[in-house]
Amino acid sequence: IDATSPYEEPGLEPHVEHLAPVSFKGEAMEWAAERLTASGGLVTATLVIEDASIVKEDLKTDQGLTGAFKTEQAERYTASVRARVEIREASGAQRGVASAFAQRSSTLPEDRTLIDQERLLHGLIADSLADLDRQMEQAIRDNLLRYVVRQ
Repeated sequence: IDATSPYEEPGLEPHVEHLAPVSFKGEAMEWAAERLTASGGLVTATLVIEDASIVKEDLKTDQGLTGAFKTEQAERYTASVRARVEIREASGAQRGVASAFAQRSSTLPEDRTLIDQERLLHGLIADSLADLDRQMEQAIRDNLLRYVVRQ
């Protein structure tokens, strides 16, 4: 199984995947290595990670006098991962494709710490990849079943 990713981390806000304690794209590639295995044959399978992003959005908080007496959710983080498995003949002709997309989001309060942020980002990555795993398994069953070898 070949794995590739045209997605490049921008490294600038609102994209914040570079702040995560693990590489989102790297974890997606590792997921593929653990879950997808080649069995030989006349076709090749390629996993393409199209997106592995985390976007931060600042939320509106009360800046008035009453806002000083409460802690509000101030940041929303949204993790998105999109991938596809392509089956191709030696000639390059595509024989089938299975695609999956997963997205998770969560918020942090105004008084969050760096450790809070790292935990949240790590959790979003893990949860998004677990969702992708379920969706990709179903997409492979729906679209590529004849290429699946039972173990």
